[in-house]
Amino acid sequence: MSGASYAMVSLIAIIKITQTETCREKLDCWSEESGSRETFLRIKRDARRATFYTILNTVLSIAAGVTLVLPNEDEIHYHYFLKILAEQTLPNFITQTLYYVYKTNFVFLFFVMTVNSIRILYVSRQIKFQSSLLLEHLGNISEGYDVDDLNIFYNEEYHKEVNNKLKFCIRRHLHIAQFAKEINDAVKSFIIPFAITATLLGMTVLLIGFTGTIYYNYYQIILSAVLYLSTLFCAVEGSQCVEEETDKFSQVLFSNPWYTWNRENKKLLCIFLTITHEPIKMLKWSETLYLNYDWAISVLKKVYSLGSVFFNMRGYITK
Repeated sequence: MSGASYAMVSLIAIIKITQTETCREKLDCWSEESGSRETFLRIKRDARRATFYTILNTVLSIAAGVTLVLPNEDEIHYHYFLKILAEQTLPNFITQTLYYVYKTNFVFLFFVMTVNSIRILYVSRQIKFQSSLLLEHLGNISEGYDVDDLNIFYNEEYHKEVNNKLKFCIRRHLHIAQFAKEINDAVKSFIIPFAITATLLGMTVLLIGFTGTIYYNYYQIILSAVLYLSTLFCAVEGSQCVEEETDKFSQVLFSNPWYTWNRENKKLLCIFLTITHEPIKMLKWSETLYLNYDWAISVLKKVYSLGSVFFNMRGYITK
């Protein structure tokens, strides 16, 4: 029941959240080749990792679903539909057809449960790549000028070009931040339902282990657990990579020879520093609740503690 609830929330999110399909157009993505070769290669490596995570998660979801299609002698006690089907006097081929039609739903069920984390991974990678290209552009604001020349303070052309580049970078950063906010607003209403149903799903697995009512094979349980962690990792890794990349703006800004800029440009620098004071955070519910590595580790620690309590209680009760 908890797994079906999580799948239902996932299916509704797939239907309702449509911004991910047009993210490259809305984000007005720059070409990866518009930056330096070093940035291009770094983006390509990161894209390959994201592709690997996507393929791995998809294969795990299909594999986990397929293993649950396999017949099990105890499943009749846990699936009401199969119990009713076994009690009917239908021709064998009809019974077998209905049986596998019902069991095949597990393949679709597991795939649906992983789609949204992959979508978050994709969108977050696009935001990260565009931030990387902007960071490179921001780091080259004074390119082409000798900043060690004392006459640079009186070079109006230099100050004008720096001014134009700073304004351009501010507008581009605001555009990226606004797009991230749109994605977060679309996802925000699903964060709590996802958190509740995912927690219930995890507690169900723990309770099954506590009571010993495991009718599936252990490799099926292990595969499902690995898929659960992989799905969580894709969502968390996507959110974390955006936070880490956009946290570099202040550092890159200060790496520029800002001391050679005129007063107007220094004011723009202060405005930019104010805007980039905090990194962009995806999957943010509140100022203190958002998805990242720290949150995931704290949740896993709590799950581990709860699981330890369950299994210790089981060992105490069976004595």
